[in-house]
Amino acid sequence: MTASLLIEQLRSEYKLTDKDLARVIPLFEELGAKKNKQLFQSGNIVRWVYFVEQGCLRQYYVNNNGEERTIYFKVEGGWASELVSFLDSKPTELNLQALEDCRLQVINRKNWMYAVSQIPSFCMGFIRAQQDTNHMLKSVLQKRLLKHLKRNICALSGKNRSYCSGCLCTRLPLTWL
Repeated sequence: MTASLLIEQLRSEYKLTDKDLARVIPLFEELGAKKNKQLFQSGNIVRWVYFVEQGCLRQYYVNNNGEERTIYFKVEGGWASELVSFLDSKPTELNLQALEDCRLQVINRKNWMYAVSQIPSFCMGFIRAQQDTNHMLKSVLQKRLLKHLKRNICALSGKNRSYCSGCLCTRLPLTWL
């Protein structure tokens, strides 16, 4: 297994000791994914957590109009999955696609549960990684909301809002705008 980037991250970011690394690394498998391969799709149960050694992944969903909406991209050193589906064995509403040929390290649910329950530094490192992803997503969502508001708020929003039938300025508190 060539997992040099994974080992490097587990040492530096997760603070795993050599002893813990010796327990964690065998839990992963190497997986190659060709460009455009769907690693999981809406309606299926997510079976793996993916770590990107090389390449780029895109997580996205398809909205009610049939349009693809990207949630995030993960490049070398990034983790990707859909944890609700992965942990609860429920179908996901999301998709994960390789945007280029990828070399991934993957861990299945049984091995992941072992790692987070038996190796505290792995568990805490993964929680921090999720927090970083959540912070990034929050920032992206805030930017999208502001862009949407700029396009959809009428010119009267600074005046009497009762004149603005149907626009966002009548549906949202002004403190949110």
